[in-house]
Amino acid sequence: MTGTPEPTPKQVAELLTFLPIFENRYYQPSRIDVSVSLFCPHLWDEQLSEFVERLYTFGLIMPGFNWPEWQREAERYDLEPERLQTAPLDDVLKLLTLHVRKDRFCDGHLPLMVSKGHIAALLHRLAVLYGEGA
Repeated sequence: MTGTPEPTPKQVAELLTFLPIFENRYYQPSRIDVSVSLFCPHLWDEQLSEFVERLYTFGLIMPGFNWPEWQREAERYDLEPERLQTAPLDDVLKLLTLHVRKDRFCDGHLPLMVSKGHIAALLHRLAVLYGEGA
């Protein structure tokens, strides 16, 4: 790992509670409200906000991780989703960090990754890595 503590089994179990929400095809992770900002109009819903808050609380958003430099590797996971089935824990945490942080610069990125099923796939990989079998 690159300076980030590994999540505990209890933390992973807590994160997995978001899986049914993120896998619900009717779930809307954000809404657009241009009255708030023309440049960042995506407002996360309560569940997505809570998920991100837990990632930070658990220390799983990797401090000092240069996610822009790692973005090409992340794109490979997007283009070849089957790679997630064998992704090491470090890469799962890097991907979560990248998607949360990238949303600050590319409004709507994180909700898009939820809608595409990428965040659910990362949670499934965490479940496998921790023997939760989701």
